[in-house]
Amino acid sequence: MLELGEYATYKEFGLELINCLEHSGFSESIKEGEEAKSRILITPQDITLIFYGYKATNEETKKRLKRNSYDCLVRFKEEDVSFITICKEIIEKCHIEKFPVKLIKNIVYIVLRSISQRPLTTIESTISDYLLIENQLIRINNPLYNDRYLSSEEIDNGIKELRSVLALLNDVGKFSLQEIINIISYIAIIEEFNYPKLEGDTKYRGRSDCFGRYIEVLFGDIDELGRHISEQSFSVGAHFIHDQRYQDYYLTKYIEMDRLELNNQGEYF
Repeated sequence: MLELGEYATYKEFGLELINCLEHSGFSESIKEGEEAKSRILITPQDITLIFYGYKATNEETKKRLKRNSYDCLVRFKEEDVSFITICKEIIEKCHIEKFPVKLIKNIVYIVLRSISQRPLTTIESTISDYLLIENQLIRINNPLYNDRYLSSEEIDNGIKELRSVLALLNDVGKFSLQEIINIISYIAIIEEFNYPKLEGDTKYRGRSDCFGRYIEVLFGDIDELGRHISEQSFSVGAHFIHDQRYQDYYLTKYIEMDRLELNNQGEYF
């Protein structure tokens, strides 16, 4: 059974999700020649996984993995959710008029960094190390502001202020921050299924590509999203290349520590 709360690693999350998909008939549906997208799995987060997806059985996947992958479509609130959907949500939340864009982008970056390491994490967990004073994020373990340490009352007020900002962000766009965390987690693990670390191969894509695109859109805004769309960066098989402008912000170093792998016997581990 899938957990309602966060997982410590994507490896653990992925292996458990594979078990659930198999129990729901993923491989059986392919073996029996059923049409793609004919079965569903409803997760504890009320996200619907529709399977099997196109990438599960296409020739490129079978040649590269020597097996089918566990590709699924992600649906939430009766809407198929794609990379573009998430990118548009990121942009919309960053332009809430009440707060500086830089502040919201910093908050969203912290959230993305957390999701890249801990699938299905909670929004409370992602920001638990921070407080907000006069639109400035400050770490609780080093509560310095204007060269002085904050008082306990100021720290408490700063924590409340940050939570109030998050509450307002929940009302911007289609999805709350927690819903976005959940959706991104499932999109990310499906990318791990489709592009796992292969035994003996030094190249790895997995979820690093999708998080890379989120980062570029976060800091490059609508122009960056437009570039990705015009260059068909979200199309099947599109290759992701790091942009030097965002090199300091990519999350690959965190992702590399926790990868779903595929051995020569065709088993995910």
